[in-house]
Amino acid sequence: RRFAACGSVGGRLLVCGGETEQALLLEDDEDEELLGCTMEITARCDAFDVDAREWTSAAPMPLGVAHGAYAVLGDKLYVAGGIFTQGLEDGLEDESDALQVYDPAADAWTTETIDLPVDDNFGLFPGSCVGAARDGQLLVVCGGSREHHLVEVDGDPDGDARFELVEADPRTYAYDVE
Repeated sequence: RRFAACGSVGGRLLVCGGETEQALLLEDDEDEELLGCTMEITARCDAFDVDAREWTSAAPMPLGVAHGAYAVLGDKLYVAGGIFTQGLEDGLEDESDALQVYDPAADAWTTETIDLPVDDNFGLFPGSCVGAARDGQLLVVCGGSREHHLVEVDGDPDGDARFELVEADPRTYAYDVE
C-alpha cells in the first residue's frame, strides 16, 4: 500500500487506508475510450506488534483514504481529509472532509466532519498534505497540487506534450483535538 496513515499507538504500529495496487478504470461504454483512472483506496487497518513481531488486523477505517494528514495525539491516531474511492464509480475519486480518530483501547474509529481548507482553484486538499501533533492540536500543512495541464516540450521533433503540475503555495491549519 502507498500513501497510508501510520502511527504508533497502544504499543502497536498502525498502517491504515492507502492506495492498493488495483487500478480502477472509467471507460466510455459507447466509444470504449478511457475517461479516467485512479488506484483503489482501502479502509483496511493493520497493526504490527513490535514485541511479538507479528501483524494483526485492527478495525477498518469508516472511510478508507489515501494522502490524508495524520498524527498521533495522546493515545489515538488522527487522520484528517485525504482522497477516497469508496461508493464512487470506478476511475473516480473525491476529497474527504472527515476527521477520523482511532482509539486502540476500543479498537474503534469515530468520525466527525471538520472545516478543512478550501481553495477556489484546488479544492479541499491540493496535492499532498502532512500532519503533525503539537500541544493538543493536529497541524495540517497542504501544498502542491493534483491539478495539471499539458505543456509543449521545447525542441521535441514529434511535438509531444507532457503534464506539468500547477503549484499551490503551502497552507497550514490547526485543529484542537484534545
